Amino acid sequence: MEKLGFRWADECFLRLLPRFHALIAEGEAVAAGRVPDRARGEALLDQLEKGTAGIPLHPGCRYTEQLRNTRDAWQRTAAAPQPAQMAEDTLLPFLYELREEWYFWQSVAVSRTAMQDYWAHEFVPHHQRIHPTGTMDRAETPEVTIFIPACGHLDHTRRCVESVLRHTDLRGRELLLIDHGSPDSETAAYFAAVPGARVIRFRENVRMLMFSAAFRASRGRYLAFVSNDTVVTAGWLERLLDCLRRHPDGILAAPVTPHTSNGQSLFAAPAEGLDRFAASIGRHGRGDWRQRARIMPVIGLYRVSMLERIGFADRWFSTMEFWDDDLSLRARRAGYRQFLCADVYCDHAGSVTGGGAWKETLVEGRRLFWQKHGLDPWGRGFCRPPGLEDALRDFFSRWRPRADPVRVLALGCGMGDSLFALEDAIRRRGGRMECHLLSDRPADLPDLLRFVHAAYPARPAWPEALRALLERESFDILLVDGPAAEVARLAGGGWRAAVSCGGVTVYRREA
Repeated sequence: MEKLGFRWADECFLRLLPRFHALIAEGEAVAAGRVPDRARGEALLDQLEKGTAGIPLHPGCRYTEQLRNTRDAWQRTAAAPQPAQMAEDTLLPFLYELREEWYFWQSVAVSRTAMQDYWAHEFVPHHQRIHPTGTMDRAETPEVTIFIPACGHLDHTRRCVESVLRHTDLRGRELLLIDHGSPDSETAAYFAAVPGARVIRFRENVRMLMFSAAFRASRGRYLAFVSNDTVVTAGWLERLLDCLRRHPDGILAAPVTPHTSNGQSLFAAPAEGLDRFAASIGRHGRGDWRQRARIMPVIGLYRVSMLERIGFADRWFSTMEFWDDDLSLRARRAGYRQFLCADVYCDHAGSVTGGGAWKETLVEGRRLFWQKHGLDPWGRGFCRPPGLEDALRDFFSRWRPRADPVRVLALGCGMGDSLFALEDAIRRRGGRMECHLLSDRPADLPDLLRFVHAAYPARPAWPEALRALLERESFDILLVDGPAAEVARLAGGGWRAAVSCGGVTVYRREA
């Protein structure tokens, strides 16, 4: 059994902890090959239910629903022809999520101090993948785990799964299908009939717990999340893998998909001929990988070794909004890069599983992000303005490649998306960028420190800091994300605005 600390355990959790430990020990024994003791498992679950009865739950807590899921998983494990497989795939992830759900919401989330300490010290070790003794030796570790969650909408789910089966070489990979509380019985029946797939079935929808349970159950060196309202196209996985293999610091690669915000809908496929259109994109855009400050992965390929260092999905985002922004921020602060692969096009129907609920939860999710990080996820530099990439590409098409790095002074840039767009434009011309960052908001600096040559806080005030920096350093380009008129005046003569788009201005030094 794993040894985890629970730094913020209250008296109630400490009373429950031996029962959680006993249940997990039972699950691990079954996963290792022991015949399940159904009566003992049921008795331990009964004790948990009695021990938590009548205790008011935090509004974000899904413990009651997950307890039902866990009881259902125990019963199915005891009746399964291969109980060890069921215990490994479903029962153990459910048990870990059940314990963590109570601990986080009932012991940690009651105190801001406890939450910040939890995120700093406990979040990652409490969300590792499960490797019960003996179970990982039964087969070689797959290269990729592809997981597809579905909550009803069988027509979309069927198209998605069939596209994955048609366009993916599954040799050395695994397919993990997740029935996330579907109101119909057809989804479960369909998943059970997919050859070679592992299936995790939630009796009840527990929102964010689905992501962390899927991560716990995954075995691959890469994790591919595929939303059930998407259709993948030929070569999708190999090109995403190619991007991450060529970028050792890359944590996430995502394809271009329609009906996706964050400027990720770069192309619109015709009504007919999706496969031909996607093949054309792949041929003409080969290697067009665009670094982003944040990615909204309706389809996303993750490098698992990096997820194991920073953690995957955080249950704090109980509305299922902004969990991906949170992951993007943590990835940047760890120095990992995220790429939108413009050489991969997949179809996306848009908001099928969630329906229109996101319109009601967006404000709450944004508030949760602010509470965790003290930053607005829609603040400066969170997403590049439409047209910026084209404007930069046009400007740099007239530049001759040079051996020396292009020295850039970035002013502000917030979460850094405009900075990454500039770096991509320079790279496409065969150049390199050496970026210096001057920021008047200290809270922005941790997001970009790993991606710049040097960073300076604007003290005592940014006009004075700018003048002082320009007196001692020479730059080829000024990148301003925000009001630019004052910068032009303070920078003095010799600078000309070359690109201006959506509040982002690029100045170049005049010859």
